[in-house]
Amino acid sequence: WAAGQWNASWTARFIYHTIETCDDGFEPSLRELGLCSQPDQDLSDNSDDSRNKLPTIVYHNVQVNYEIPGWDTRLTLGVVNVLDEDPPLSYTAFANSFPGTLYEAPGRQPYIRLHKRF
Repeated sequence: WAAGQWNASWTARFIYHTIETCDDGFEPSLRELGLCSQPDQDLSDNSDDSRNKLPTIVYHNVQVNYEIPGWDTRLTLGVVNVLDEDPPLSYTAFANSFPGTLYEAPGRQPYIRLHKRF
């Protein structure tokens, strides 16, 4: 949307479900603890092929911009993850409970940006 010095946008980022392995190599295993959504039922081959399905998620982001007349400057106010969607719990993520390169951090993230053109 745009009108005069104002414009606004609403974007959505769709992440289809992902599947991760659910064999952590520890005892008791994630499968034994009942944490795998798709546990391996046949362990006769001495391998655990359990999987964990992370659900589909949609993140919504909004921002409003105002072009300051005569200053060559744009002021932006926005919110990432405006609907406060929590990332799905992952058992294979390093140093987090979710893959940080794929999902947004928990909580809404408001921001202000001032862009000055020289």
